[in-house]
Amino acid sequence: YSRYYELFNSGKPYRKEIKFVYQWACSPKRILDIGCGTAHYWDFWPDGAEVVGIEKSKHMIQRSKYKHLILQREIGKDAYPFKNYDLVTALFDVVNYLPSLNLLKGIPVKRGGYFIFDIWDKDKVEKEGFKETSKIIKEVSRKITPVSYDGKCVEMDIEVKDWQVKFREQHKMYVYSQKDIEKFCGSDFQIVDVKPTKGWQTWYKL
Repeated sequence: YSRYYELFNSGKPYRKEIKFVYQWACSPKRILDIGCGTAHYWDFWPDGAEVVGIEKSKHMIQRSKYKHLILQREIGKDAYPFKNYDLVTALFDVVNYLPSLNLLKGIPVKRGGYFIFDIWDKDKVEKEGFKETSKIIKEVSRKITPVSYDGKCVEMDIEVKDWQVKFREQHKMYVYSQKDIEKFCGSDFQIVDVKPTKGWQTWYKL
């Protein structure tokens, strides 16, 4: 899927969202991006922002022009070799890929710094439900079929086809409520702000 990742996300408003995150976090200098994928959206961080990333997929990292700034690591308490970041991010549904929010325990935010992420709004998810979706870009098609949802995890079948190849992958996405996020915060974080959108995406600043 990494081969087609940029193609299928080519319409995302990366510039707008990175500008929003940067301003929302009060112009941070040192940034750690968790689950950064190919990190092509790093192009839109302002000059002077020092950004490094963590990504578990070596295929994503290989396709990144920022590969020298990305560590191949699984998200977890032992994943972070450095400390005291002004901002830690987990952007574009990364948190929805985590089977437990406890995997984020120990992220190296300095005291007074921020952890910013976007996540699906659980109420909207359950009200609207999951539907089969299809997209075709430059003769490459993608069909996403929801297989099951148990109130916490949705399992999806992803089929991609172009003129050379056809393959399928199973992806699991986990849905969290604001109460789940408050529980994660404990005494380490507090929710500073929440910004919903018209769609499922909701932004959290901790």
